[in-house]
Amino acid sequence: MDPNQQAQPMQAETPVQPELQQPVNNISPSRNKWKLVLLIIILLVIVGAGAYLLGTKQNIFLSQNQQKINPIIVQASPAPIPVDSTANWKIYLSDEHGFEFKYPSAILLTKENKYDQYANSYDVAELKLSFPTNLDFASDPCNVEKIFISVYNTNIEDVLVGMGPTYLKDVTNYKEKINTVNLSGYRIDGGSDYCKFSTYYLGLTLNETLRVQRNFLNMKAFSTGYDSLVDKTISLIQYQTIQDFINSYQQNQLFDQILSTFKSTN
Repeated sequence: MDPNQQAQPMQAETPVQPELQQPVNNISPSRNKWKLVLLIIILLVIVGAGAYLLGTKQNIFLSQNQQKINPIIVQASPAPIPVDSTANWKIYLSDEHGFEFKYPSAILLTKENKYDQYANSYDVAELKLSFPTNLDFASDPCNVEKIFISVYNTNIEDVLVGMGPTYLKDVTNYKEKINTVNLSGYRIDGGSDYCKFSTYYLGLTLNETLRVQRNFLNMKAFSTGYDSLVDKTISLIQYQTIQDFINSYQQNQLFDQILSTFKSTN
């Protein structure tokens, strides 16, 4: 080599880049097929669930609208048939005067047909009530244990206007128009001295009037005038006990039931 000849610089060799190879797809076609099937199944489930929820909401909406259009009608249960508490009672029938009524077998009935010329009426019957044995009626000044039944041969208005030939016009302090189940008329309350009464006048026909009367004790008179009584076999306390029983709810209800059974047979 020539010493005067400058040395040429050495050029670096460019490294040879290896040629990149494309990755080989090793996924088989069958695996892609199952993914597709699974995706389709998931989509079907989502679509089915959505359709179900939509259908449920539509059914609820239609049901609510149907209820608004056709409201539910609740059928009322039939009313109970009332029981006739007088079904087994005895029957009194007056063919002569054309009326009848019913009464319990425990009550004693006394039939009469006694004409009262002064009152122009017939005393038809008496009912003797059943009282407790501890109540002593040895001296009963007002006949409180009986119900009196009579018939006037006069129409009801004539009986009431002048009280006819009776003493009621002097002692009456209460008058009320009433209607029983079968008859109509008036109730008159009054009394004198130690006795009080409630009398029911009911029109039978144009010329006959039925009278039903029950009596009570006037305890105010008994209290203030007891010392003047001739017969003191019954104490004042006993009189009050009798009056309490007569005017009890049970006895009033019993009388009302008997009164409701009176009816004309003409």
